Amino acid sequence: MANRAGVKRQRVTASMVAERAGVSVATVSYVLNDAPNQTITSATRERVLEAVRELDYAPSSAARALRLGRNDVVLLILPDWPPSLAVAQLTDALATELSRQGLRLIIEREGADPSRSWRTVSPAAVLKFGDLDAEDEDAMRLAGTVAVDRLVFTSAAAKGAHFSQQAIGAVQVQHLYAQGHRHLAYASTPEAALQPFNDLRKLGAAEECSRLGLDEPADWRMDINAPGGWFSEAIRRRGNITAVAAFNDEVAAALLATARSQGVEVPVSLAVIGVDDQPMSRFMDPPLSSVWQNPHRMARHLAETVQAALANNPPPPHPEGSTLDVIKRNST
Repeated sequence: MANRAGVKRQRVTASMVAERAGVSVATVSYVLNDAPNQTITSATRERVLEAVRELDYAPSSAARALRLGRNDVVLLILPDWPPSLAVAQLTDALATELSRQGLRLIIEREGADPSRSWRTVSPAAVLKFGDLDAEDEDAMRLAGTVAVDRLVFTSAAAKGAHFSQQAIGAVQVQHLYAQGHRHLAYASTPEAALQPFNDLRKLGAAEECSRLGLDEPADWRMDINAPGGWFSEAIRRRGNITAVAAFNDEVAAALLATARSQGVEVPVSLAVIGVDDQPMSRFMDPPLSSVWQNPHRMARHLAETVQAALANNPPPPHPEGSTLDVIKRNST
């Protein structure tokens, strides 16, 4: 590192901090990392912190926090869900948005010990898709760490989530209704790990149907052992149903393939809309309409939420359905 005169600056080490403060290197480490079970007097702690400031020592998040007034790390705790393009796109966009604020995103899986993770990293903020443990949340507050949870859903307070799963089902119904459909079905996923999402999206579709004065959508479930297609029985017995909201694009692909095998023309006899706008969606037969969860708007909302909390400002309003875009193609 060079100074303004072009002279290379010597790298400051923990030993130099220890020498300036008149303590051991271990004591410097204990102070900077707030090590538990160490008895360090307030006078010694202040000498170490003063030496850190004077020497501009910044080898770690802890030291940077002393200079900046906070850490620059945001910890995102990912749940143990199946791999998802939507989540991957969101994390990429979130890393970009946070970097614009001088913050760094790091990711931990929920399978790891979240308590140990955040205590080890000492982040400025912790983000979690579901509920944070109440004890952890209290500890974070005492440590000055911002806690933002319920990003997507919780079983106890789904409508308090930042990004509502019910809104996805509602947007699907709104699109099908605008196309003139009045008798709808909802096609569920067979994956057990995705049932909380499935149930909330289906609920959102049912609530929107009720609001529009329509019958509750029929519940179509995939039979992976069915001859002639996964939704063959549902399509054969569809009655007056003319449109289906599918849990995601994979389920919609199964619907399209089964309809084709049954000789049912899409969208003339049956319209289909999915969720996530997977890259394959535009190449399906016919190209699939889908609800895209816009990761850039979602990431911007989360970054603004973190920034507001760090500044002790009121949080931005929940974006509701503003993060959802309908990508209309030939399937509807």
